[in-house]
Amino acid sequence: MTVHRMGSAAEQAVAAVRELEWFPQDAPIVLGYHPVARMNPYQALLYSDTFDDGIAAVPLERLADLDSLALAAASVGAPAVFNLHWTNAIIGDAPSLDVAQERVAEFHVQLDRFRARGGRIVWTVHNVLPHRCPFPTAEASLRQGLADRADLLHIMASETVELASPHYTLDPSKIVRIPHPSYLGAYPTWISQRRARFELELGFDDLVWGFIGEVRQNKGLALLADALDEVVRRQPEGNHRLVMAGRHPDGDDTDTLRRLRRHPWVLSWPFRVQHDDMSTFLRATDVVILPYDQSLNSGMVHLASTLERPFIGPLSGGMVETLELAPGIGFEPGNAVSLADAMLDARDLRSDDVRARALAFAESRSPTVISGAFSEAVRSIVD
Repeated sequence: MTVHRMGSAAEQAVAAVRELEWFPQDAPIVLGYHPVARMNPYQALLYSDTFDDGIAAVPLERLADLDSLALAAASVGAPAVFNLHWTNAIIGDAPSLDVAQERVAEFHVQLDRFRARGGRIVWTVHNVLPHRCPFPTAEASLRQGLADRADLLHIMASETVELASPHYTLDPSKIVRIPHPSYLGAYPTWISQRRARFELELGFDDLVWGFIGEVRQNKGLALLADALDEVVRRQPEGNHRLVMAGRHPDGDDTDTLRRLRRHPWVLSWPFRVQHDDMSTFLRATDVVILPYDQSLNSGMVHLASTLERPFIGPLSGGMVETLELAPGIGFEPGNAVSLADAMLDARDLRSDDVRARALAFAESRSPTVISGAFSEAVRSIVD
């Protein structure tokens, strides 16, 4: 459970500890997390059961709140833990390499000060490097310093250590692997495929692929466009549709986007997909497409499985392991013909058995299961 109260991080921390004084086993723990993801329910799912385990998750809007978190926790005799998620905000908007390096040094000093006050650090490693990384050497330095100072390195895919190794080193003795949670309970599941297709004006018998979420160039848009052309070449009269729903943070004026949006098989929704609409878009599909070159931790796989949908993903990174556990089809990264093969083979995934397997995968990684494992890991570094 995340604690959202009015007031400063320190006031929220103290109030949370007061509410946890009834906890019958171990001492209450205050866990501050940053950055705060408002549109992504991942953090709410990760912390969904922590309160019942005696851990109050408090949002830190600014890294500067780290000092007040440590002092407030100490004032009521509670251990303080800092859980860092994405690092983008630290140097992502730096105007130059020099400024980026200065921010890295300042960040490391903040962490040292927090640790000197008795704080513990958990780094949840979401990606090897940020999707937008203007200063990769500074980012690698930031992450190495963070990894060195962390008490716990929370990874979601077993390939993380190897994929990160060209950029920074993760100490195996600090690592705990807790998978990405599914989204059970986070989105409505009542809408049927027929109702969703009626609302989106899609044919009930069409083979429908879904590309849902932010539509960015680095998600393999060009490869998807080439694969779609290959499918058209093979089956020009096929009943096929591609639902492409999500805002375009890179802008609308690109050749690839124009090519996809003008395609007669493409249903384009170039806006942010609102929470209540996500189920409609996903339930309308037969399979979700992830045309990436590589993916370490894909939330979309877990969202698709929650809504009983299989996926198409690259045979690389963390996706290889996921394809062994959840129903889906792999393709050779960067190969449009291979992706087209997978898109056409998706007809074999249109069955109740496949959808039941997708849901079973989601249930095996339910927020309750994952949050409980995370609480246990946090307590291990405090106790």
